[in-house]
Amino acid sequence: MRVKEIILLIIVMITISSCSSQKAITEREVNVKKELSESKQQQYYYIFIEANRKKLLGDVSGALALYYQCLEINPEGAGAMSEISKINQIMKNYETAVKYGKLAIENDPENKWYKINLAQLYILTQDYQSAADVYEDIYKGHKNDLEIPYNLAALYGHLNNYKRAIELYNDIEKRAGVNESLSIAKQQLYYTLGNKTKAFDEITKLINHYPNEPRYYGIIAEMYTNDNLFLKAEENYNKLFKLDSTNELGMLSIIDFYRKKMDYDKAFDMIKKVIDSDKIEFNQKVMVFVSIMNNQSEFSIYNRQINDLLVILKDKYPEKRDSYTLYADYLIKMNLLDEAKEQIECWQKRVAQR
Repeated sequence: MRVKEIILLIIVMITISSCSSQKAITEREVNVKKELSESKQQQYYYIFIEANRKKLLGDVSGALALYYQCLEINPEGAGAMSEISKINQIMKNYETAVKYGKLAIENDPENKWYKINLAQLYILTQDYQSAADVYEDIYKGHKNDLEIPYNLAALYGHLNNYKRAIELYNDIEKRAGVNESLSIAKQQLYYTLGNKTKAFDEITKLINHYPNEPRYYGIIAEMYTNDNLFLKAEENYNKLFKLDSTNELGMLSIIDFYRKKMDYDKAFDMIKKVIDSDKIEFNQKVMVFVSIMNNQSEFSIYNRQINDLLVILKDKYPEKRDSYTLYADYLIKMNLLDEAKEQIECWQKRVAQR
């Protein structure tokens, strides 16, 4: 899921980059072939500027017609081709957009922005391998642009080419230094490859560089918990809470640690603290109850403690519908149908009194 979210982020970043480079593209495209006469050059320049004006005013059809006129004057006008590609992208004519995007690159192979536009089109049409190929080509000539390998690594993650993605992240790290987004991305890729040692190394690296950041101790504590290494997990939770005693993510995370360790007294104590905390959102508290109530073995053994905590939740949030529906769900699971009905009716009365 994270990889798909990163793919969508690439599209947004590309769009922003393309807009910011509009002036540079405009300047390039008016440099038509030298063999054109001076009058043809002036005609091309005038029509292109007018096409841009129409595009900015929202008249994309009028702009498109003028860009085609530019090509009648100069059939190798890469700038006009790129704009035709962009407009067809807006109109969702992707086949035509790709055609002119490729033509723009053929006629101006050094223009990075034309290539980025084509890569964007490939992403929109879910041709991720072609998008990666275009980004690889850009990367060869723009080693100092760290956004290019970052986006390329995200594409390779989507293509399940995890080793190449890690290579690119490592290359970025060598030049930009250690940072959270790179290490977290690599950690997840190493996990996917089954290399837990490398995954742990990435989070350890973050801790060594940023020893006062509580979240990293929480991440590695969860990793140790997943591997049933409870002593190491607890050690890192202790470091987390030493730095931030009311860290909301840590409080939510350690509940699962206690549950997996089967230390339910501490788990329920922490759930109560979570309910009391004003730093933790109500919906996050609801999800804690959803998780434990959907665990049949935990519910059957600890339904009394769950009941007590649900009452505390409802007392703290009497204005929240889920306080009542959660308790009603609990009562239904306990086969107390009349009591469950009362909870729903109680909420309905509150709504009617507003």
